[in-house]
Amino acid sequence: MAADINDWAASFGHVEGKGSNNWVVAGKRSASGKPLLANDPHLGLSAPAIWYFARLQAPTGKSSDGRATAALDVIGATLPGLPFVVLGRTSKVAWGFTNTNPDVQDLYLEQINPANARQYRVPGSTGEAAWADFKTREEIIKVKGQPDVTLTVRESRHGPILSDAQKSHAELLDTSKYVVALRWSALDADNQTVLAGLRANQAESADELIAAFAAYHSPMQNLVTADTAGGVAFKAVGKMPLRQADNDILGIAPSPGWDARYDWAGWVPYAQTPQTDHVAIEAKGWLSTANQRITPPDYPLFMGQDWAVPYHYERIEQLLAATPKHDVNSMQKIQGDQLSPATVRLLPFMQQALAAPSSHSLAGAAQAAMAGFDGTMRADQAAPLIFAAWADELTRGMIGGKLGDSRFKALYGKRQFRGALEDILERNDADWCGSTGCKAQSITALERALNRLQAAYGSDVSQWAWGEAHLALSAHKPFGKVPLLARFSMCGCLPAATLSVSTSGSTGPTMTKRLLPIGMRRLYAPCTTWPTLKNPGSFTRPGRAAWCFPAATATCGTAGRS
Repeated sequence: MAADINDWAASFGHVEGKGSNNWVVAGKRSASGKPLLANDPHLGLSAPAIWYFARLQAPTGKSSDGRATAALDVIGATLPGLPFVVLGRTSKVAWGFTNTNPDVQDLYLEQINPANARQYRVPGSTGEAAWADFKTREEIIKVKGQPDVTLTVRESRHGPILSDAQKSHAELLDTSKYVVALRWSALDADNQTVLAGLRANQAESADELIAAFAAYHSPMQNLVTADTAGGVAFKAVGKMPLRQADNDILGIAPSPGWDARYDWAGWVPYAQTPQTDHVAIEAKGWLSTANQRITPPDYPLFMGQDWAVPYHYERIEQLLAATPKHDVNSMQKIQGDQLSPATVRLLPFMQQALAAPSSHSLAGAAQAAMAGFDGTMRADQAAPLIFAAWADELTRGMIGGKLGDSRFKALYGKRQFRGALEDILERNDADWCGSTGCKAQSITALERALNRLQAAYGSDVSQWAWGEAHLALSAHKPFGKVPLLARFSMCGCLPAATLSVSTSGSTGPTMTKRLLPIGMRRLYAPCTTWPTLKNPGSFTRPGRAAWCFPAATATCGTAGRS
């Protein structure tokens, strides 16, 4: 339990940070005739919490250079250290974020000058090798009870040299000849995100808000916005690298740092980042995002190729379409939805395994527990837990067996395997499943899953419960990394725990909390990525927008997130 809880959760195949959602409903699809906006960012849980609610108000005045400043009245969620509301509303416009998740990092292979190790190769104008000096600086790290550690940090024209810190690079490269540098948008010095936040906090319309976020830098976000005049809009805000047309690597692998065609050609102009205007949203009735790919297949610019699986987004779209006229209650129901379409897609394969003859002592009880399971991840049922364990074991056995243990461990939890698993099963791919076929793999995975659950929760399947196993865990920073303190400072919140905060008036928060140190709980799949903030809001009475800051509920899933 002393290990970093987020690293531990990754061992169960959860891709950290994937699962946020937001949407805006046009006035024609709301019961009030005014727009509705909801935002549900899923971030890593921590203690103390990441979000702090605040209302900032200030009269008109003058800035330090004598310019007039407008009055300020903004309320919402803030992050420590940032002097503005990150997610929330002014008196006339509201907004919400999800991560766009574009590819804003490229690795470059830098060739060391064999005659001078302080230099690396750069593009030459005559076709001959040209060289430039690394930028270097020393960083001193104080270590309690031990001598200081001095690190020499090198940078190329692309960015910091990762190979100096990642010693594993030496297993693949001769680092006396080549090193790997990182080019990342967030490391650039032209970051004016603070200016964007300050401007956004004074916006009075959807158009003004989108204009304010032109200065926003990193990380790129899917912005949905609505105003009191009925305006709605979507815009991807933030910096996205512009890659050259003859770049044939596109960040899939490290590019040769001495070849200029792989250099970034600046930033994609703000006017060209994905957007949807009021007219288009009004025609459909709504717009939603959930970390899925937001660009159509014919989008002319490269944004990336690793996207979250679309189940979350598709479920939200289904629920938004199902109600002719939405209100705040229907928005809250969508945010609390527990059906997992990803589970539904794999269920037929699990049902085949359940129906097969088995000598496992718990096979019959597991079959009974799974009867009628439709993919709704209810906290009081064993079925979601059995399914999750089966899917995990199947992924480990089928894909992990092919990749090898070390490579699988390095990737599991960091890359999405669900899409690959679905495709393999649906094709009955013998290359992955072996000569016995995918059904045999599924059956043995179920047996391993039952053994695993039996060891953790006992032999009475009727007592197994997804909510008891799938706790929300908040790792204290920094005590969660201290072995002697970790078990006392990391909290596992029981399924009943909730914390809601209303910003509609002067009444304080009401809360019901039951917390235990996680060392006192048995765990199967910890939940460290969570809907850390929920905000369904209406522009009929914007002063009564609802905010929810959940300490924990029985499941991480909302609106199709498995």
